[in-house]
Amino acid sequence: MSDEKDGGSADQTERGLVERLQNGDNAAARELYLRYYDRLRRFAYSYVRSREAAEEVVQDTFLALLERRKSLELREGLRVYLYATVRNRALKMIDHDRVVDRAEAAAVQDEVAPGMGARADAPNERIEADALAAAVARAIATLPERRRVALVLRWRHQLPYADIARIMGTSVAAATIQVARARETIAELIKGYTDRP
Repeated sequence: MSDEKDGGSADQTERGLVERLQNGDNAAARELYLRYYDRLRRFAYSYVRSREAAEEVVQDTFLALLERRKSLELREGLRVYLYATVRNRALKMIDHDRVVDRAEAAAVQDEVAPGMGARADAPNERIEADALAAAVARAIATLPERRRVALVLRWRHQLPYADIARIMGTSVAAATIQVARARETIAELIKGYTDRP
């Protein structure tokens, strides 16, 4: 019950910030930016796999928010708008950079240049927790896009299923199923990893 009250209070604060933003209050814009920047950057990173590209996606998202602030209609709320916009911009960036990425991946594979995006195998001396964390990250990366996004939104960003459904343009039941299937897949992949001699 208290979570609902806290969530309602946070929603009211956010609505107040959005209203101030729409009225040209730059302090409100800064507060929203500081409130969401890190979370959105991590979310964008789950798509673009580059810190710089993730930062660019988030900065472009906030720039667009500022440019459209007077005509902005947030039917689903600001959080859903921001996550959905970041997702769409990240997907566009991926499509745009696909040819370049393939060329870079081929160059890395041919040259085996360390630090150029190739993932090195974990050294034997790494502690077990680090190895397991790396296995989980690899398992998440292998998930189909919708399952990966649903899991990242739920697990890393701790969004409720209703918000995940809105961001992904699907039903709450479908979002819940995507997260459950992602968890099952990861459990199987991790089991296979931990069973190795």
